Amino acid sequence: MKRIIILAIVGLCISGASMAQGQKLKGRLIDKDHYPVKNAKVTVKGTNLSTTSDKDGNFFIEDVPLMLDSIQIEKGRKDVTVATPMKISMGREVISKRFAWFAKAGVGVSRFLGADDTKDKISFHIGGGVDIKLAKHWSFQPAAYIAYREMKSNLWKYGYDGESTHYKLTYLEVPLLFAYKFRLSTSLNWVISAGPYIDCGINGDGSEDARIYHYDPDNNSSYYTYEKYEYDIFGKRFTGGAAYGMGIEGRRFTFGLTGRTGWTSWNKSEGFTNLEFEIGYKF
Repeated sequence: MKRIIILAIVGLCISGASMAQGQKLKGRLIDKDHYPVKNAKVTVKGTNLSTTSDKDGNFFIEDVPLMLDSIQIEKGRKDVTVATPMKISMGREVISKRFAWFAKAGVGVSRFLGADDTKDKISFHIGGGVDIKLAKHWSFQPAAYIAYREMKSNLWKYGYDGESTHYKLTYLEVPLLFAYKFRLSTSLNWVISAGPYIDCGINGDGSEDARIYHYDPDNNSSYYTYEKYEYDIFGKRFTGGAAYGMGIEGRRFTFGLTGRTGWTSWNKSEGFTNLEFEIGYKF
C-alpha cells in the first residue's frame, strides 16, 4: 500500500450559529506533493464525531463542541493530530484533473535527416487534445493538430543530382503522448512527454532544381542542363514517428519545447526532424 503523508489542513474554518448547535468544521487534506488526500478519516479528539474526506480532500463536520482542542486524521497506517483553531493560507495549487481539455500551438524549424547540405525551414502546428490522468504523476495526452513542415536540401533522386529539393507539407497529425509531471511548487509542474504519432497527408508539394548530365556522342562531349520539377509529395498518405517534449505547466497555461522525428510521406520515406516552441491553454 502506498504510504501517505498528510501535510496540512488547507483553509480550516470554524464557525458557529449558536451555543446549542455548536461549531461547523471544514477543511481540506493534501499530501506532501500538494495532491488531495481522499478517503482519510477525520475525527474530533475526545468525541465520536468523524467523517471521511472526499475525492478532492475536503471534509465537513457539524455540531463540533465549542471547546475544540484538536482533530485526528487517519489514512492507512498513518495518523496525524492537528491542533485547532488554525488556518493555513496557501497559493492555488495545481491539482491535476482526471480529464481536462487543452489547446496548443507551436512554431519552429524542420530539416531532412541524412541529406547533403540540409537547411532549417519553418514548421508550425495548431490544435488540441485531452489530458487523461492515469496516476499521481502520469497522464495520457492524445491530440489532433494541423501541422505544416517545410524542408530544403540537396538530395539524390531518379539517378540525377537534385541541386535544390524543396518540400512544403501539410498533415493531420495525431500524437499519442504519455506525460510525467513533477511538481516544482504549488502552482507549477515540470512535464516530460514522449510517445508515437501518426500523420495523414493533406497537401504536399515538392520542387527540384535538377542538374542533369548529357552526353553528345557526335562530339564526344558531355554537358549539364538545369531543369525544375514539381510533383505531389504524397506517394503514400500515412506515416509517423516519435514525438517528445518538455516544459512547464501552470494552472491554465503551458509552455515548452516539442519535437518530432519521423518520415515525410514520400515514396522513398525520407526522414526528418523538427523542434518547436509550444504554448498551450488548459480548460
